[in-house]
Amino acid sequence: MRKPTCTVEIVKTGYDNYGQETELSRHFAKCHIVTMNLNIDKTYVRTDSSASRGSAEEATADVRLLFPPETKIEHNDTVKIMNQRLRVVGVFPRPKLYGGIDHLQVELERAT
Repeated sequence: MRKPTCTVEIVKTGYDNYGQETELSRHFAKCHIVTMNLNIDKTYVRTDSSASRGSAEEATADVRLLFPPETKIEHNDTVKIMNQRLRVVGVFPRPKLYGGIDHLQVELERAT
C-alpha cells in the first residue's frame, strides 16, 4: 500500500442500560481516500394537508476509504474525517494476488 493520504479517528460505540449511545474506544488510523462525495440534496416533502409543496435539504455522503489490513474497523463504527462524521456501512477485505489481505475497502455514509 502506498503512503496514506489521510488520518481518521475511529470511534467504537455501544449502548448503555438506558439505550443511550456511549463511546467504547477511540483510535486513529491512516487511510487513502478513493471517493468522497458530500452533497446537500433537495428532498420534496408535503408540509401540510393542502396541495402545497415544500422542500427540505438533506445532507448525503458517498465515501469509500482504503485502510491497512491491520486496522480495527467494523460495521457501524463512526469515522471522523475533514470535519465530517461518517458511519461505516461495509468493510470488505481485498486480497493480494498470492494470498493474504492487501487492504480493507470501507464504505461510509453520513452519520445521523
